[in-house]
Amino acid sequence: MAFGGPALGPLISAFIEHGAGWHILVAFVPETHGPTLLKWRLEREGNTPAPLTFRKIITVFRVALARPVLYLFTEPVVMLVSIYFSVLYGILYGFFEAFTVVYLEIRHFQTTSYVLTYIALGLGFVAAYCLLCDTQKTAADKGMSTPPEARLTLTYFGADHLPHDIFRSLFLFAWTAPFRHVHWIAPCIAEFLFSLSTMLIFTGFVPYLVDCYQMTAASALAAGLASRALVGSVFPLFTLQMRDLLLAGIACLLAPIPSFSASKHIGGD
Repeated sequence: MAFGGPALGPLISAFIEHGAGWHILVAFVPETHGPTLLKWRLEREGNTPAPLTFRKIITVFRVALARPVLYLFTEPVVMLVSIYFSVLYGILYGFFEAFTVVYLEIRHFQTTSYVLTYIALGLGFVAAYCLLCDTQKTAADKGMSTPPEARLTLTYFGADHLPHDIFRSLFLFAWTAPFRHVHWIAPCIAEFLFSLSTMLIFTGFVPYLVDCYQMTAASALAAGLASRALVGSVFPLFTLQMRDLLLAGIACLLAPIPSFSASKHIGGD
């Protein structure tokens, strides 16, 4: 859903804005956070836990905030994976700015028509999810115990082994999207292939980091999460100036990272 949201959000919001404007109801759902529910139950029963002191809070925050930063700048594997995550997330959100120009200004789609192109992104994520579920089911049926490097198998396919890998999909989008004489299905195919490859890369690297760092995996993942969120938020500001050819070239340079990450981890062991 972390990837389904960016694909479904613009699609649904465009129809809501067009049909309902600001008249949107907000649904209030009950609290589901386990620790919070437990705290409330203890308070109702009169077993209020000891409050956290200011010193304890500062200690928790210091450890929680310092370790991801240290991992980001001192662990080569975390650094490389975070860079890869950041660029892919930035390109994903940069797509949204490019869609406005390509489909509205160049191809003259209607507002409620151009947002349908986001379906191509969503289908790519769904296709990757189905592939991942089938792969995991096969491994579970065989009782396979996989080392961390085995998690990177799918990232190889998403990065540089398949004809629909990241940089080829971006080149396809750049060479078809701005030209009105090219059918609109061509850039949509590029979107599908990009999201498929992105999903394979992310879902390969995340369990890889978990297997590598185990008890401190949350810090390793936090480093990647913070960096990609930061880059993803600023990419749309200059996407139109960079265009897709430059982004595709950057993706080409990043393609060897899965292999290099595995070699660094094996060498470290």
